[in-house]
Amino acid sequence: MKSLDSIIWGLILKFGNLALVVMDTAFWQKSFATEVKATVPGYNLAAIAIFGIPWGLGTVIGLTARAIHETPIFPTYPGKFSPDLVNAGLVMPYTIKALIGDKGIVAFFVLLFMALTSTVSSSMIAVSSILSFDVYKTYIDPKATDKKIMRVSHLAVIFHAIFITGISLALNYGGADMTWIGYFRPILSCPGIIPLGLTLAWSKQTRLAAVASPILGFLTGLSVWLATAKSLYGTINIATTEASFPAFFGSTEREYISYNFRSREC
Repeated sequence: MKSLDSIIWGLILKFGNLALVVMDTAFWQKSFATEVKATVPGYNLAAIAIFGIPWGLGTVIGLTARAIHETPIFPTYPGKFSPDLVNAGLVMPYTIKALIGDKGIVAFFVLLFMALTSTVSSSMIAVSSILSFDVYKTYIDPKATDKKIMRVSHLAVIFHAIFITGISLALNYGGADMTWIGYFRPILSCPGIIPLGLTLAWSKQTRLAAVASPILGFLTGLSVWLATAKSLYGTINIATTEASFPAFFGSTEREYISYNFRSREC
């Protein structure tokens, strides 16, 4: 059997992963901080791993959950393993719990903790560096001392921590699950791909195009996303906006707008 939703999700995921690499400040920080002879092989190896590991792990865990979710060893038995639980990202922990038990859950949370702390740490370092050096020292106080820059960097870390915590709490209380976040992420991050690439590689890129294109692309993608959900399902809520087609159209339209505005401006 073929799943149209799976194909659409795969396309959305490709857009999102492209933005993850291109727009993630942590990737840029790491690549700039290392030598080319180390960066290129490392990133090529990471490109293979980031495809192979999630694909292999997701396939094994997903098929295993399908096979055992109606057996007595599964945590939800005799109840159903509902779509809400799947969308909440509980397939892997429930499957591990069923197969390995409590020790497996402990190992899973250790793995999750290490992944999250690594990601947040890289993000904090990148954001603090951008705000302290690229923004504060460049535009606000060009004569700032190292001590003052360090203080701004520390404040940026605190701001970043408060900001991402607030966003996380808002999404949680708003009812957003992992599926909704996965569909929304490309709409948020992808509009900057083309402007950023042209800024680095094309001498005729203008400041207006570099600044306005991502903003217009995001607003267009957001509008298309919500309008498609309203048109197809009659209402706008968590359930309709995490459907595949609204997110797909929102993810693809913003690239056209970003590129079209850049073409007109340049």
